[in-house]
Amino acid sequence: MGRKLNLKTLLSEFFLSYIQNFPIKRGKYKIATLISHFLDGAVVTSVYGPKLSARFKDSTFWLMARYGNEGCYDHLQDLGANDVFIDIGANIGLFTILASSQCSMVISIEASSREFSELIRNISLNKCTNVVPILGAAGSKLSLSKIHVQEISHSGGNSILLDSISQNICQTQTVQMVTVDHLVNSYKEYYNLMDNNLNNSFVIKIDVEGFEPQVLLGMKAALISGKVRKVIVEIDHQRSKRLANSDFDIYDYMKNCGFIPISNKNENHYDECFVLV
Repeated sequence: MGRKLNLKTLLSEFFLSYIQNFPIKRGKYKIATLISHFLDGAVVTSVYGPKLSARFKDSTFWLMARYGNEGCYDHLQDLGANDVFIDIGANIGLFTILASSQCSMVISIEASSREFSELIRNISLNKCTNVVPILGAAGSKLSLSKIHVQEISHSGGNSILLDSISQNICQTQTVQMVTVDHLVNSYKEYYNLMDNNLNNSFVIKIDVEGFEPQVLLGMKAALISGKVRKVIVEIDHQRSKRLANSDFDIYDYMKNCGFIPISNKNENHYDECFVLV
């Protein structure tokens, strides 16, 4: 027999279908805000298969749940049993959940406590037993930092850096910042203590709204160690200029660490994938 759907779930699935099949217009968000009072919390099936807790007033939720992100999704198709996936800027956990069914372990990092709660719920909904969720941020050093949390209408805009066009900041939270080098070393130390054979490689996704250079600086030792085989990085050239990140060339940095790009698109905003040479 097929799965039983209650009325709330049926209505949520119907609205996601509406989102997918009709153009994105302002009216859609107004409708989403209205129905969120009735349908938020329903369990829906996302475009890639994982179950997600509905949050219709969040445009990031319904864009990811129904449209997905083909660039990042395509780059994760070769995940295997020997891979450890590190999801930096996990938001509500779509790619964390996708990766958990393909690789040995997922380390999922989200800085906003609001999105972290949804991440935990979605991990539970999908019965992911190999995910280590971390409430915190990744950066260039171990320290405390602040995350600027957007109104729930666009949770994907949460950022450590304040963009000149950032609007609708509803709160600022203090979070622990870690480095990827620290995470990788902790993973190795744990498995050495367990006398396990460390044949794993790391695949890393970074989507942190302009803070990507600092994250990359905090993972240099891991990058040059040969244990990281792939890094997927959100590229936004216009935002980099606004945030004064334009002097940090991600492509040069990754080349110096032994990686080459396989996308290298002539676009303003895309996901670049760097692979170990």
